[in-house]
Amino acid sequence: MTRLGSTAKAGFFPTPKRVTEWITHWVVHSSHSGRLPDPFCGEGIAAQSIANASILEAYGIEIDAERALEASSRLHRVLHLDSASARAPHHSFQVLFVNPSFWHAQMESTK
Repeated sequence: MTRLGSTAKAGFFPTPKRVTEWITHWVVHSSHSGRLPDPFCGEGIAAQSIANASILEAYGIEIDAERALEASSRLHRVLHLDSASARAPHHSFQVLFVNPSFWHAQMESTK
């Protein structure tokens, strides 16, 4: 996707459902409760799915107001801001989820 296309979507690259299912099935295995942050949560669908598959509270950060509102109906708490501005104390979270599609798109846009 071009930089212009990414800007038009406010950098929104949702995690494909099959990727979320794979992560949930193979990666997330926990018998302890904890917190999962998603610093680019979009509508909160992936973080909700992963958190529900284990014993985690999902938190999100989303720069787009409409998507942040949508995510707030799915996640424990959502901040509407740029994730670069967020700060959290050490040991606040036990699992981090970052959308693989987002990182791929970011790498492509810097080429």
